[in-house]
Amino acid sequence: MDSMTLSWAVGIVVLVIASGLIYRLMVLIPGERLMRCPEQGVITFVEVKPASPGDANPSGVTVHHCGLWAGKKDCGQGCLERYKETAQGFLIDRNALRTFE
Repeated sequence: MDSMTLSWAVGIVVLVIASGLIYRLMVLIPGERLMRCPEQGVITFVEVKPASPGDANPSGVTVHHCGLWAGKKDCGQGCLERYKETAQGFLIDRNALRTFE
């Protein structure tokens, strides 16, 4: 393989990796919202999905994934009280991240 072919191959691999990272940042992460956990008091990313029809949650959504679930999977999902105050992705509303009283 000559050096020109190797340069093109490396360039294509770098382009594919960079495209994957950009895709991850622009498409996958914005589905999450930055929220404060009322139980732990910390701020984390929370991914939500529509709630089932019989669910009594007033926000109409349920937590699908939370950054704190390593040790706290079956929490009360109290963070959803402020769901409508939050924005998708990296947009931050300081008022929505205030501490729970």
